[in-house]
Amino acid sequence: MIVPPIEQFAKEAKAIGHINWMPDVDGTIRQQPLVVQFDGKTYPSFALQTARLALNLDLGEIVLKPDMVQIGQRQIPSSANYSMLVNFNGGTKTFPHFSFVDVVTKKIGAENFKDKIVILGVTATGLGEQRATPVSETLPTVEYIANVVENILHGKFIVRPAWAPKVELGTMIVFALFVMLGIPLLSASVSAIIAAACLLIFGAGSFWMFGSKGNWIQVFYPSIMLVMGYVVVVSKRYLVTEKAKEVLETESVETTKMLGLSFQGQGML
Repeated sequence: MIVPPIEQFAKEAKAIGHINWMPDVDGTIRQQPLVVQFDGKTYPSFALQTARLALNLDLGEIVLKPDMVQIGQRQIPSSANYSMLVNFNGGTKTFPHFSFVDVVTKKIGAENFKDKIVILGVTATGLGEQRATPVSETLPTVEYIANVVENILHGKFIVRPAWAPKVELGTMIVFALFVMLGIPLLSASVSAIIAAACLLIFGAGSFWMFGSKGNWIQVFYPSIMLVMGYVVVVSKRYLVTEKAKEVLETESVETTKMLGLSFQGQGML
């Protein structure tokens, strides 16, 4: 279903784009659908249209390619359905904010908007549409759009490389082998040091790839597997050791009683 803007706005606008959100399974917004298809037609997003106009490009210069949306000479990495991972610059009010009332009453000068992209919208809590993102639980729509436009114009993209799943699977296999074969043969302190070193190296490498190259690698699942595996194996070892101690203590008490009875019997003779 398409809900068009107010007719007068639509007639005067240079372009119209969709403002659909795409939440992940946990309800958090991490992506932007650059285009949506409806009734056999393709509609660019409002953010993509804004970036196109800022670059003085025609609508025909938006080209859809496999796992990519090209706008002019810029190539935007995307998923197969043309969704882009948003590289958020920060939380609420990362971008300059100005009150609409202050602008209308000329408390804010026009020089603040010269050669700038201005996005109008409601930011007050409870009045406008706000969603949870990795940087804020209540990020207003205008700031979400501003992040997407900034990413496109400055080429600040998050890329899910094709080799990322292989790296994650390989890491999980290595961690699993360490949990099954390494931890049982090592002391708790040594295995803890090795596990911490593995987490540090994997985490630091992943964050470096993300920060320097924009490559996103899943850190959570391999890390949680190693931590939980360590806890389970060490806990099991502790419980087995405690059980063995209880058995030895019980046998020792019974032996002592038997020896005591034996000594008493010899005394009676």
